[in-house]
Amino acid sequence: PSPPPSSSGSDQRVLTLTPGNYTERAGLDFSPSKTKRLAIAPPKAFKFNVGDLTVVMTDLSSKMKILGKPAFIDRPDVLHNQRIGRVMFKTDAIDARLVYHFLRSEVPLRRIRDTATGTMVRHTAPSRILSNVITVPRSAIEQAAMVARLDVIDENARQLETLYAHKIAALSELKQSLLKKAFAGELT
Repeated sequence: PSPPPSSSGSDQRVLTLTPGNYTERAGLDFSPSKTKRLAIAPPKAFKFNVGDLTVVMTDLSSKMKILGKPAFIDRPDVLHNQRIGRVMFKTDAIDARLVYHFLRSEVPLRRIRDTATGTMVRHTAPSRILSNVITVPRSAIEQAAMVARLDVIDENARQLETLYAHKIAALSELKQSLLKKAFAGELT
């Protein structure tokens, strides 16, 4: 059995990163319903570092909405899971944020999905992820500029998604209101 959270209300046990923590938007969700914690102290070698780039290698859904999606570790004390890949660079000449944006794009995701194995639970492997080739500028300044442009595009897309989600919700409410009035005979 797991020890209870501390009396301060914050649980100090190590988070275990699972495919269920990944979002379709290439982030991590550690909400209580998606969080698993380890009750014992794991070896330090099995913990991620803040800033590590990871890739989900198993997807429980047949549509593979998260298979191959990347995410950065944004907190300490997150434990590695066998179905999560850690992207390790041989050189620091490549900006991990550029690789993150690349792995979110359709071409590598399609290649990863097309080569996935399994019927109900879909899997990829490091070799399939690494078969994707990315061309990056040699200059760190150019890489940072590309990342900045991609970040702006991503933020604009998030804002548009939020705006359209609100519009769809408002239209749904209007439809329900009109249907209610129609069935009550209040429309003229």
